[in-house]
Amino acid sequence: MSSPSQLLLQSLALEKTSELEFSGRDDGFVLPNPYGGRLLGQAISAAGQTVSHDRSLHSMHAYFMRTGKRDLPIKYSVQTLRDGGSFSSRRVEATQQDKLLFACMCGYHTFEPNAEAQLAQMPAVPAPETLQSNEPWPEVTHYQNNARTNPSHPIHSFDLRFTQDEATHAKQSDPDKRQLWVRHVGEQCTAREFESLFGWFSDFFLLPTVLKPLGVNLGSGQLRIASLDHALWVHRAFDLNQWLLFDYRCTVYGYSRAHTEAKIYTQQGSLVASLVQEGLVQVREETA
Repeated sequence: MSSPSQLLLQSLALEKTSELEFSGRDDGFVLPNPYGGRLLGQAISAAGQTVSHDRSLHSMHAYFMRTGKRDLPIKYSVQTLRDGGSFSSRRVEATQQDKLLFACMCGYHTFEPNAEAQLAQMPAVPAPETLQSNEPWPEVTHYQNNARTNPSHPIHSFDLRFTQDEATHAKQSDPDKRQLWVRHVGEQCTAREFESLFGWFSDFFLLPTVLKPLGVNLGSGQLRIASLDHALWVHRAFDLNQWLLFDYRCTVYGYSRAHTEAKIYTQQGSLVASLVQEGLVQVREETA
């Protein structure tokens, strides 16, 4: 029987239907509509298959336009915008039944060495080895319980260690912040596969960051939540099979939209990537 990681990688590999067109199948994430990370990861996979291997993903900027249907294939069309001396640019459109679901721009770079500096500092949090595996924040307990009932769920491709609110960790009590240790638990992958896996996971816990100050959870019938746009940047090469700290923050919430951010650090404190997302978050009044 294939592992969750193998199944997820198979869904991210895509079927090549022409030089610049690809078809993506369901990733096993049981939702009525395609999970946003599926679109992100598969679009990165499609773009990466058209770029020289001396270049790595350095940024992605995406918009979600329609929800689509989870059980139908999604077509990814890639447009080559630029191949320069050290940078490449690709545009990807995802369609289903001739309707545009998603569009993004992907940037690739040779990562040539130059001067380096890092001003951001990793927050002080417990080491992943000291935390219990898959003990989620209260806001996402319902969601994680649903995943536990499905051993093939793609989230099982990752070991998750959620930091918890404790009096001894004052930084954890900030209402706008959450931290999570993550590592991929599948076999060692190619650089392109890691890019797609990172894109897939990057959509997972951003918007739930706003649920803590709102006082609701993902299982609430009051909640309506969906990704609107998404951006990621890769600052340095990193290994997704090693522990990474995702430091999440919700910076503003209003008019049914939440703005969330994350910085990703290695255990040694190196900032390797950043995420930003705006999403629809509506909390409806309870009906009698």
